[in-house]
Amino acid sequence: MKRTPPPTYKLSPEQIRHIEDSVFALVESQLDPRFFLLNVCFEKEAGYWYLRIYLDGKDAPVSLSDCEQVSRALDPKLEEFQPLSGFSYSLEVSSPGVFRPLTTAREFEFYRNRPVRIEQASPKKSKAPRKTEVATEGLLQDYNPDTRTLTLKNSSGESLSIALTPEHLVCLNPVLNFPEDESGLNSDSELI
Repeated sequence: MKRTPPPTYKLSPEQIRHIEDSVFALVESQLDPRFFLLNVCFEKEAGYWYLRIYLDGKDAPVSLSDCEQVSRALDPKLEEFQPLSGFSYSLEVSSPGVFRPLTTAREFEFYRNRPVRIEQASPKKSKAPRKTEVATEGLLQDYNPDTRTLTLKNSSGESLSIALTPEHLVCLNPVLNFPEDESGLNSDSELI
C-alpha cells in the first residue's frame, strides 16, 4: 500500500530503532514457523517511508508467493499497531537476497553450517563502487559478535578463525545446481 508521507514528519534514530524493535517483536510472534525473521528496517527513501521485513525459509527458500502471503497476514495487524498508527509507509516483505552480506549476529546464527565467503573490500577512493576480492571460503561454524571473530571450516576440513575488520564482507556462498536438459548436459556444460 503506497501512501503519501507527511512532508515535514521526521523521526530520530532512536524513534526508528523503537519502531523496528517493536515491529520485529510483533512479526516474530505472528510468523508462520516455516519462516525465520532476519531483520526489520524502517527507512526513508525519496521522501517515502518503507517498512521492510526480511525473512528466509527454515527448510526451503522463500518464494514470492510466501512473501505475498506473509504481507497479507501482517498488513491488518500493522495497521492497528500503535508505534505505526497514523503513519504513512509502504510495507515490503522479501527475502534479503542470496548474495548480500551478513550483518547481524542473528543472521550468522541462522546460517551456521552453510557455505560463506569472506570478501576483502578495497579502500574507497572515489564515488565508484568499492571493489572486493574473495579472501577465503568455507562453512560458517561460529561467530562471536563481541570480538567480530568468525570461525570457518575450509574445504580441507581445517578450522580457520578470522578477525573481521570493517573492510571484510561475509556473504552467503550458495551452491547453484542447474537442472539437466533433455540431452543430459547441464546448462554450464560446453557444447561442441
